[in-house]
Amino acid sequence: MVIDCNTMFGFWQRDCRDTSLAQLLRLMDRHGIDAALTCSSTGVWGDFVKGNAETLQVCLENPRLLPVLTVRPLHYLDCREQIATAGERGFRMVRFFPHEQGWSPRDLCFRRLIEPLVEAGLPVFWSYLDEADPLRPIPTLVDCLRGSHLPLIFGSVSYALGEFLSACELHPHCYTDTAQLFLLNELEIIRDGVGIKHMLFGSHAPFDDPAAPLEVIRHARLTEGERAAVLGGNAAELLGLEVATPSATGHGARSPGHVATQEQSIPRHCSAGPLIDVHAHYGPWPGLPNPYITLDDILATCDRFDIQFCILSSTVAIGYDVRAGNREVREIIEGQERLRGYVVIHPGYPELALQELREYLHLSNFAGAKLHPKHCGFLADSREARPLMEYLASVGKPLLAHTWFREMCDAMARLADALPDLTLILGHMGGDDWTYALELAADRPNMLLELCSGLAPVGKIERAAAMVGADRLLFGSDLTILDPGYTLGIVLGSEISESEKRDILYNNAKRLFGL
Repeated sequence: MVIDCNTMFGFWQRDCRDTSLAQLLRLMDRHGIDAALTCSSTGVWGDFVKGNAETLQVCLENPRLLPVLTVRPLHYLDCREQIATAGERGFRMVRFFPHEQGWSPRDLCFRRLIEPLVEAGLPVFWSYLDEADPLRPIPTLVDCLRGSHLPLIFGSVSYALGEFLSACELHPHCYTDTAQLFLLNELEIIRDGVGIKHMLFGSHAPFDDPAAPLEVIRHARLTEGERAAVLGGNAAELLGLEVATPSATGHGARSPGHVATQEQSIPRHCSAGPLIDVHAHYGPWPGLPNPYITLDDILATCDRFDIQFCILSSTVAIGYDVRAGNREVREIIEGQERLRGYVVIHPGYPELALQELREYLHLSNFAGAKLHPKHCGFLADSREARPLMEYLASVGKPLLAHTWFREMCDAMARLADALPDLTLILGHMGGDDWTYALELAADRPNMLLELCSGLAPVGKIERAAAMVGADRLLFGSDLTILDPGYTLGIVLGSEISESEKRDILYNNAKRLFGL
């Protein structure tokens, strides 16, 4: 049984993709999702009273969908009334969209709704944390609701994981969904910290691909009972749902409070096969409560995902000490057949950086160089970086650069034009600006795109393969930050050919690095 607690449908003001009801239902069918809590986007951007009525009607016509109420606190009018009558009208959850609507839980317009929310008793879904300050909503909401039994569901807690775990201790009725649980072994960290019951399956469909969280869950080191709880058991218990058997037509009829299940919980659209991970790290990431950062942890992850080769850079070198970090990577990959290294460079120390390149790149187990502009403060085409890039081109080694913002992508494009013999790998494929990165790379054959991020938009892989070709896409995990399953899921779940998937996951990197 798979119950998705995080879906919507309808026109979305800031997204031009297909986010229709038909697309949501198609994704549910494709990924074996038995039921989904959902709401109309009309209630987010327009008239929430009208949107809630639309949600009820759609759920009445589609038995697999369970209605979610939403209100707009700044509107003031009708909010209390909508919440007070939500349960008797059949709604299963209340969802808020503060980021999209421009308000926060500290505002009085929201605080006046706390009493009717507690009286209604429906779970409250807080739709994505504030991008500018992901920690801020959690303590405010927990302080407001401590002492009550109101279930509180937070979306996208990964970069506020420590705060979420603390929230579960202070308000035991806190949950998170899996749509963006992308940190390495995050499900195990939450289970070991506060218990498996605090996780609900969510995908953020039809905006994001359910394949990403499903692949993370598939590979997580959980018991089958724990896996079943995350996929649907926890949600069924929280919502008081009864599981019905499938009908001859596939999904079965559902009376209120019943969910029909399919036989197969997590379909896989092709076999994963062996992987080559071109974007990984060794070392700690301060601020993230992740203990899985040792060499043994990396090797265990490689075993679990069948990663035949993993190319690492040092978090110490990226964060504060290039020389010590590069030396550390050299030591840990020595004698490890599956591991290769990147030399981290800091253009602000040009002589040291050139010395590091010369010292390490003649070794057979070092594959190229790594530049992180956000940490070192220098773009790939900066004046200070130019001698380093020319050296890389002269020895035929690629550069992997962190590219999360447009200015980083632009710098790589200018460098690609200036040094056409230098192979450039855009780490994270531009991040939020991945479509912009595709446009830049389309006519620059020496620019390759590495896929890892905490983003799983539907159609990302298909569009990349169409615009630049699957032969210029590379699989990376972002170990030891991200879980390999997240990026693996969006590749395996994409609607491209199996041979193209094998190129992305293995063949392209094997050819590029001569592995």
